[in-house]
Amino acid sequence: MAVAPCHGTGISRRQALMGAAALPLGALPLVASPGRARAQSPAGGAATATAFRLADETRATNIKVHWQAVTGADRYEVYRACAGHPAPVRVATVPGTTLDDYALPAERTYTYRIRALDVSGADLSTSSTNTCRTFTPDGAFASYDNTRKSSLSLKAGLEADGIYYRYDFRSDADGFSQVVEETSADGYTFTGNTVVLSRDATPELQDSKLESVNVVKNPATGQFVMWAHYENRSDYTLAETAVAVARPGGAFTFLGHSRPLGHESRDLTFFTDTDGTGYVISAARNNSDLNLYRLTPDWLAVAELSAVLFPDQHREAPALVQAGGTYYLFSSEAAGWYPSQGKYASAPSVAGPWSGLREIGNPATFGAQSGGIAEVGDRHAMMANRWSAQWRYPEPANQQRMLPVTFHDGYASYDLFETVDYDAEAGTLVPVQRGRVVSAGSSASRPTASPTPPCTGMCASP
Repeated sequence: MAVAPCHGTGISRRQALMGAAALPLGALPLVASPGRARAQSPAGGAATATAFRLADETRATNIKVHWQAVTGADRYEVYRACAGHPAPVRVATVPGTTLDDYALPAERTYTYRIRALDVSGADLSTSSTNTCRTFTPDGAFASYDNTRKSSLSLKAGLEADGIYYRYDFRSDADGFSQVVEETSADGYTFTGNTVVLSRDATPELQDSKLESVNVVKNPATGQFVMWAHYENRSDYTLAETAVAVARPGGAFTFLGHSRPLGHESRDLTFFTDTDGTGYVISAARNNSDLNLYRLTPDWLAVAELSAVLFPDQHREAPALVQAGGTYYLFSSEAAGWYPSQGKYASAPSVAGPWSGLREIGNPATFGAQSGGIAEVGDRHAMMANRWSAQWRYPEPANQQRMLPVTFHDGYASYDLFETVDYDAEAGTLVPVQRGRVVSAGSSASRPTASPTPPCTGMCASP
């Protein structure tokens, strides 16, 4: 098995397949106490380190470091420590909040410490990263190309009695048409064309559309459960949820559509707690809030509104993961089809307290919107949606951009790499950068960036 790149202290396993017809396949926990979620200050002292390779190299011997901006900071000193030789060495002084550290020895483990200094040179705060190991990728890698429309081939997560299931939700000019079931013995290669739900057989699905479709397996009942955003085919005035249920290999029974407990519901996602409790998070009140609902044990109905998350923040496309014992909730700004600033919040438990919303990536999410989270082994990637075919001046096709995510102590970061190599079986992600930052080590107007020294001495020995 290939050596996994950089990680925190244990990341739970979840797989979500993105796209209009693809379905989230694993669910992650979400619980909160009733009422409005209580916010906490952003996690202090956190930073991330992610190993990557350059396109003309074979080894992932470069590390990208991210940290939080500190109010009043004039510059940041970045220190590197190597496992076995923990005395930190200052590698750079920079004005921003990210650094590429190039040409490190392979198969070594590093951590970074960042000191925030004010204009007088006084210490403001110190943050530290997760451990990060440089490595030589081995195995059979596929490549996801962020410069064009690509597909991510991961093992399906819906399985029963050794058979894997995949569902294709189809639409036409009259709205939702049908759901087609496909099956597989290995979770990768699917065959079949069995219609398991259709508008012709279900009057409530005529003249409708389904979006944000989630199909999950309830471990207690063994049933496949579908939750989706339900609208009439012509507009978005209904703001309802739709629910259906099936035995694996059987047809879905449509259970109806409604506003949960009378609240509007648009973009939604499904999560499963470690105790098997199911939750739905959905955009409510004309996309002003995110509502968190606890479901009944069979996951077929809402039991209660557990919390209102981030009221009046106008977030949509919620996506939740758990990493290193911390919960991270990602969302997109309600900006129609156009690129927007992605944000996330974190909490030590699903009951909170939740941090305030923090920006992640760049202001336009690299030309896309925050989307769902895919999992490759114990690594995660934001699958950001680029709805370019719907823009005023459209591009040929919608696509997704795969942005590897690194987590550490309540802080998260992701970046755009031209390509991302991945081995689905080994569970390895390798971000690939086309070149170096040419300004590294050059003079800046204020302050002056110092060059990054090479890793020498005992630490440089493999």
